[in-house]
Amino acid sequence: MKVTTLGIDIAKSVFALHGVDDRSRTVLQKTVTRARLLETISKLSPCTIGMEACGGVHHWAREFEKMGHTVKLMHAKYVKPYVKTQKNDGRDAEAICEAMGRPNMRFVPVKTVAQQELSALLSMRALLVKQRTALVNHIRGLLTEMGIVFPRSPKKALSGLARLLDGPREHGALPLRPGTVRNPERPVQRPRGPDFPVRRSNPPDSSDPSGVPTTLPGSGNRVLREQPAPVRLAGTGSPAGVERRQGPPGTDLETGVNDRVYPSRA
Repeated sequence: MKVTTLGIDIAKSVFALHGVDDRSRTVLQKTVTRARLLETISKLSPCTIGMEACGGVHHWAREFEKMGHTVKLMHAKYVKPYVKTQKNDGRDAEAICEAMGRPNMRFVPVKTVAQQELSALLSMRALLVKQRTALVNHIRGLLTEMGIVFPRSPKKALSGLARLLDGPREHGALPLRPGTVRNPERPVQRPRGPDFPVRRSNPPDSSDPSGVPTTLPGSGNRVLREQPAPVRLAGTGSPAGVERRQGPPGTDLETGVNDRVYPSRA
C-alpha cells in the first residue's frame, strides 16, 4: 500500500523506518543500513518524511527533498511524549510519525549548505576564543604567583607579556628567562645527582657480577640496597649448578634484576 507519512529514526549505521497510509494504518516497518537508506527512500512515492532535528539530519533532509519528498524536522523533546513503553529505534520512528501529524507541532526549518558552513565557522571561532581566554588566564595565574599582575583584558595581557619578555630581566624567578627554554639544536642534558633515581640504563656496577647497581652515583657511593644472597631452589626442575636469587617483588629470579626504581633518601 502507498505510504503517505514516514518517520525515520536517525542513527549512525542502522536507520529505523515506520510508515503509515492515509488512514494512519501501519504499512511499513523495517530497518536499513546507512548505505541503502537513499535507495530505499527513492523507491517510495512522494510522501511526508519526519525526523528528529539531530546531528546529520539536515544532510538527509536535503537528499530526500531532491527526490520530491516533503521533509519535516522536529525537536526531540516534542517527540518524546509520543514514545510508547519499551523504547527502541522502531518505537522512536513510530513516535516521530505520530508527532508529525499533530496540528500544533513546531517544526525546524531545513538548513542549506551555506547556512551550515556559516554555523560551523561561528562554532570554530567560539572555540578559538574560549581556548585563547583559557591560555591567557593560565599565564596570568602563573605570573601572579611571581608578583606580576596583568589586566583582565586579553589584549592588554598579551601586550604586557610581550613587554615583559622584551624588557630587562628583573625577575630572577621568571620561568621564561633565557636558558630555560630548550634549544632544539642541542641534545637534552639529563639531570644527575642524589635527587634523581637510578635507572637500568646506568652502567652496571663492576663490584656486582649480576650487573645491578648497588651504589647511587653522585652521592658518595651511598648504598642503594643490599644485594640478596644467591640460593638454590630445590624441586623446581632447574638444572644442576644454576643459581637463582631471592629479592623483593618485581625481581627477575633468573638475573636478579629488579625493574623497580629506587629514589634516594635525603
